[in-house]
Amino acid sequence: MTCFHQLLPELKETNSVNEQLALLNPLWCWQQSNDENTVTISALLNTSLIAEQVKKARLTLQAPNDKVAASLIQKKLMTQLISPLVAVHVLSEQSPHFSLSGLVIPSDFSKPVMWLNEGFCAVPSNDFIVWIERLIQSFYLLFRHTFAIPPKTFWGNAALAIASPWSRLVGQGVNGKIVAQDVQQFFSHLYPELQQALEWLVIEKGEFEIMVPRRNNCCLKYRLPEKQLCGTCNRQTKQQQIDRVITRLV
Repeated sequence: MTCFHQLLPELKETNSVNEQLALLNPLWCWQQSNDENTVTISALLNTSLIAEQVKKARLTLQAPNDKVAASLIQKKLMTQLISPLVAVHVLSEQSPHFSLSGLVIPSDFSKPVMWLNEGFCAVPSNDFIVWIERLIQSFYLLFRHTFAIPPKTFWGNAALAIASPWSRLVGQGVNGKIVAQDVQQFFSHLYPELQQALEWLVIEKGEFEIMVPRRNNCCLKYRLPEKQLCGTCNRQTKQQQIDRVITRLV
């Protein structure tokens, strides 16, 4: 696979993973947890915590049913859990020792994943991909069977989280076509459901080309009272999405 550092030259200027993460998203700081209000990922998969969060989300967001609320909770959880893990791996080629009991996340999913012990090691990308796929599959079984989230909605939420490290390069003067090629190469090793969940738009803006993901499905956010669409939603036309991206970067 292409070295992620080649996409953004500034990443080569430091060997600190946290400094590199800060260039993508300061919230992804890889740190040891000292917060008591956290839950391990293994426990999260075996408790009623997700159901509690879905119940709260249905009330606070005024979602019409549990399915809509569950989709938005799954989307939030994937962003806080999967995105940082992928970012750490593509930057450092490291991963947890594949132990879900060594990873914790705030019980309200308000902050990214943290670690309990320094149980990290260099791992081949193929091994990391197999591990992250199995982790996502565990959540699929939970969300699909408990809340009846449509499969394409679930895989779209997960795929968007996986793509987040590449999406964070938008607006940083990076060649969009090269970014699209790199992220597509990474996705080519994933489940077909994840590969088919997104397409990649390369937008010309002045001298630069920008790559942004576009969902091939919907997270169901449009069913909330505000009826708003996410920036990557396929319920808007491609041109509408392109216009929104360009406006945001002006």
